[in-house]
Amino acid sequence: MAALKGVKTLDMVGGEITKVSYEGAEYERVVGDAKIGDIIRLTEEARHDVTPGGFYTVRGVRGARVQITDDVNEPHHWDEDYYDLFRKKHRRLKVGDYAKVVEGSDLDEADAGDIVKIIHDDYDRVPFKCDVIKGRRDADYIWAEESDLVLATEAEVAEAKAPKFSVGDYAKVVGDTYHSDIVEGAIVKITDLADGEGDLRFELVGDDDYDYAKPSSLEKVSAEEAKWAKIGRKVDEYKVGDIVAYDDPQWFENKGIGEVTEATDEDNYAGVVATDNGGRRVKYYLLPEKLTLITPVEVRFDRS
Repeated sequence: MAALKGVKTLDMVGGEITKVSYEGAEYERVVGDAKIGDIIRLTEEARHDVTPGGFYTVRGVRGARVQITDDVNEPHHWDEDYYDLFRKKHRRLKVGDYAKVVEGSDLDEADAGDIVKIIHDDYDRVPFKCDVIKGRRDADYIWAEESDLVLATEAEVAEAKAPKFSVGDYAKVVGDTYHSDIVEGAIVKITDLADGEGDLRFELVGDDDYDYAKPSSLEKVSAEEAKWAKIGRKVDEYKVGDIVAYDDPQWFENKGIGEVTEATDEDNYAGVVATDNGGRRVKYYLLPEKLTLITPVEVRFDRS
């Protein structure tokens, strides 16, 4: 894991950083042995696969020696001469907070890493009633002590609230992708479930291009949206020259085939010329539910 991004300096004394914020939590500079979950700021003298002056999460501790994951995703150990130590400032969790079940919790109803939302606090020995957002008891609730939980990060909450996908589902890209080849707004099809990094593999609808992304970067869409996306359109977006089947007994008094002569307007109507039951060529403005796209104008053989 590379140096942490988004760490903001909140306070300095004598040119030394004493307080920072990261993912919504405040961290204060402390003296003493590190703990797993603390963050360190490496000195400018730190080298070899790290960012001098960068912040890193403590992954392991042996006395004053800490382990981090460096910029090439390898474990790296540092003595206290090469870092300043910062620890998350404690605050009591409150109703509305999202929290994570900690390692070593005595909860029978939840596992370490489960994400919950605190919905009630009665200030008793087991004060927090929590909705389970992601975990063994999804959509259920549990009661937890303060020592069972820590404040969840924004990334953890986003991942927990991300939609659950299956192979064959369609989605819209709404965030970052691994290769950045497929842009936001594109419609894709899920082709493989989460890998070791938690990324889904997907292909661009109507193309062979593929990429990977976290579920939080995708938004489920319907098969209907995907079908229209294959021709580069929104659902029920008709263009001049499209051939459509119409079903409007109120006006045409029959079913048949017509041609769009005015594209879908801001009121969601399309102008269609078709033959009524008397053989007359008539133009009417119809809502999309009266139409079925037969041939998009882009692929009509009678058009150059």
